[in-house]
Amino acid sequence: MGKSSLWHRIKQKILWRTHPETAKEAVLLEIIEKRGWSIDSGISDYFILQKGNIKCKLRKNSSDIKVFLQVFIEKEYASLPDFFYNNGLKASHIIDAGSNIGLTTLFLHEHFPEATYYCIEPDNSNLILLEENLSSPNFKKKIYPKALWKNNDNVFLDDNFRDGKEWSRQTLPQMNNQVSSEKEIESITLNDIIQENDIPVISILKMDIEGAEKYIFEPENDFSYLNKTMIIAIEIHPEIIAPNIIKQILKKHDFYILDLGETTFGFNLKFMSE
Repeated sequence: MGKSSLWHRIKQKILWRTHPETAKEAVLLEIIEKRGWSIDSGISDYFILQKGNIKCKLRKNSSDIKVFLQVFIEKEYASLPDFFYNNGLKASHIIDAGSNIGLTTLFLHEHFPEATYYCIEPDNSNLILLEENLSSPNFKKKIYPKALWKNNDNVFLDDNFRDGKEWSRQTLPQMNNQVSSEKEIESITLNDIIQENDIPVISILKMDIEGAEKYIFEPENDFSYLNKTMIIAIEIHPEIIAPNIIKQILKKHDFYILDLGETTFGFNLKFMSE
């Protein structure tokens, strides 16, 4: 082992002991760089990652890098373009509910550049990067700074879910003033988006809304939007709602269910080729 390699390992051990979160981030960045991504860490609070036509901005010491790994390295949503290619279908309207900083939309745009994207994100700090990451003039998009909900009641943003980081912002109904009114936000329904934009078919409905799916999938709700949805990709949070409740509703609307990683995929059989 050369002196430089030895010194690198010593510095890594010191970093792990003194700043474990920073050390973990450094290891993850090495993994990303080995996959062909260029990394610019010159901006004090941000990383700029780029590969080919994809360029995105991530916050340092945040959950952003973990989201990036899920989307671009582990390719959690790779089955979505596969479905369209294998069935000879075109993706035209894509709803990204719980857009975070826009990484899933960036991934899908690489496969479906002609589609229109409807991004729903209630957290202001995430919205700033979402708008920046999707700022290319080539993007056909509409960003909703709201929470996806079952109706148009205002809801409340809570940062105490799971690890409390940026990818875990949770929306809750008003109950006994348990959530600060300073975090009150507007909501929007899927049918609102469909009607406002005259969407004939939802090509992809991606939903990662940190447990708010419990309220979206209450049995008495209107699920007519599922009849015009080709694929739904949803992360179900089992500590909030039993996954089978959602899966049974999807099956009643002719969806074939497949669990891959943390995501449940529903493929609408009405749109599949023979």
